[in-house]
Amino acid sequence: YSGSAAWGNQGQWAASDGAFLFRLDGPGVSAPSKHALVQNPGHAIYCHGGHGPTFGAGHDLYIQNSAGIGGATNVTATSNLGATYSQAGITTLAESSSVTVVEWEVFSVEVQPSVENLLKEALSVPGETPECQALLSKVRDLLTVARADQHLLKRRRNELATRRAHL
Repeated sequence: YSGSAAWGNQGQWAASDGAFLFRLDGPGVSAPSKHALVQNPGHAIYCHGGHGPTFGAGHDLYIQNSAGIGGATNVTATSNLGATYSQAGITTLAESSSVTVVEWEVFSVEVQPSVENLLKEALSVPGETPECQALLSKVRDLLTVARADQHLLKRRRNELATRRAHL
């Protein structure tokens, strides 16, 4: 995810707020992982018309085109986490450091406003009646309790799954 940086073809590195790489679960990986930008922030992405998407100063993720047999185009992705993006326990985003891309999926990340921020905004509306402010405060408190209960329930489910796996 390129975060706040826009892709272009200016032939230079671009900084980005919020950029990250991720790996979905798959062969050899039991859970998805997220790899945040941790160093070299000015090298979040490389924008060049002759290159495929490039993330990180050490090509933490680089997608390139190479001529294939009979004029077909193979797409190769290489990854070497750690130069710019966190390793988070793994060094590559695929089964090996270089793979042929067979299938693409494109994701869009949209920031959703949190309920807490929406309530905070509603409470700050000038001229709001004390009754309305009290009601919004109660809603916020109830949501906080519900969130805590949800977290506890999730932890209990994980504990049960672990126990079942060891039976």
